[in-house]
Amino acid sequence: MMPLNMEKMGIKGCPPDPEAASLALKGVGIDVDPSFFTNLGMVGTFMMERYKNKPEFDSSYFTID
Repeated sequence: MMPLNMEKMGIKGCPPDPEAASLALKGVGIDVDPSFFTNLGMVGTFMMERYKNKPEFDSSYFTID
């Protein structure tokens, strides 16, 4: 495993331009598709699919009261 780069990186905009954010992250070795930033509302669904039907995952730890 490679050590983490602890340098701060700035990406202008709020929210930042998806292409600019993707290029900035690629510049430090993180390959991210720009569509990740345009579909942030889908991230939760995407992440939950990874744990679907896995008995070791307890969804009760991830609730909103």
